[in-house]
Amino acid sequence: MSNIRRILITGSPGSGKTTIIKGLRKKGYMVFYEFSRSLIKSEDNNGSKNLFLKDPIDFSTKLLDGRVKQFNDAKKIKKAKNNLVFYDRGIQEIFGYLKAIGLEKSSWKKKLTDYRYDMVFIAPPWKEIYVNDKERFETFKESRIYYHFIKHSYQIIHELIEIPKIDIESRIDFVESYVT
Repeated sequence: MSNIRRILITGSPGSGKTTIIKGLRKKGYMVFYEFSRSLIKSEDNNGSKNLFLKDPIDFSTKLLDGRVKQFNDAKKIKKAKNNLVFYDRGIQEIFGYLKAIGLEKSSWKKKLTDYRYDMVFIAPPWKEIYVNDKERFETFKESRIYYHFIKHSYQIIHELIEIPKIDIESRIDFVESYVT
């Protein structure tokens, strides 16, 4: 039985989650990077540009499979700094995205309670650091809309800790102060 604690960093698109995750990795923590980015790159290489917009259910099904695998892979970890594993985005927000575009299904909602993280940090929208890139298609306005759906999808079974809008080192220290 693994005594690994699963710590999730979630929140608005472009709110600094991946930068926090990379900082935690540099400090020696075990991390799972954002699976959706690798999925988007893979689909893009196969000729499917922005699969989420073309076929949200197919994209979300593939995303769910990848994130569930990441969640379950924590059971295989024998040793991690302070017995912590950090995730860049998680399972429940898939439902939040689908709900935001009116495609939520009760079968998807059940998945919200099947997988529970030990602690969930949420990064709010932050216009000053928001940028688009090859895998982030949302406008800042859209990211703010998605944020509320993401937040609600986690609040169903998790208490959320909001990450303040401060410099990156202080954000990493903030997360560490709760988990160590």
